[in-house]
Amino acid sequence: MVNAELPAKTLQAFVALAKSKPDALNYGSTGVGAANHLVAELFNSKAGLKMTHVPYRGTALAVGDLLGGQLTTVFGDPISVLPHIKSGKLRALAVTSLERSAVAPEVPTVAESGYPGFEALAWHGILAPAKTPPAVIKTLNEEIRKALADPATTALLVNQAMQTVGNTPEEFAVFIQKDIAIWKGVAAAAKVTVE
Repeated sequence: MVNAELPAKTLQAFVALAKSKPDALNYGSTGVGAANHLVAELFNSKAGLKMTHVPYRGTALAVGDLLGGQLTTVFGDPISVLPHIKSGKLRALAVTSLERSAVAPEVPTVAESGYPGFEALAWHGILAPAKTPPAVIKTLNEEIRKALADPATTALLVNQAMQTVGNTPEEFAVFIQKDIAIWKGVAAAAKVTVE
């Protein structure tokens, strides 16, 4: 998102503005190596941009400076910024999921805004100790999937800008390994050390 005073009304216009002013624009994050820092670096790489990173100690501080005009942009979670977007103080240019967000369906995705395949998700999962017996893992997975299929649970999560997946432990393990590889690559390319 950007401050509503910024002339860029679309992601394409933002990229054009950033390219016309190399090194002049900045972006805030919740700290060096934080998820939104790496998402911004991934986007910079895909769009061919050079923006200055300004790390903060939390979303509220970064969003506060975005509202005040000290920052050009912040990649933030929808729930933290939706009130400011709805008030017209901030403008959402795109979401980083492959599908539009249920809480802001009018906002296009980065992928549909000219960067096919671009995806950066925050995710939550349930893990168990490595030596948990397979039968226990199976039972836990079945019960968790039942809970995620409950309409009340789905509605609660959608209201928090989350989407349920409920895959198998094997599918989740593959997803985690792929995700680690992607973000290690982004961190290395951006010369960011993450533990």
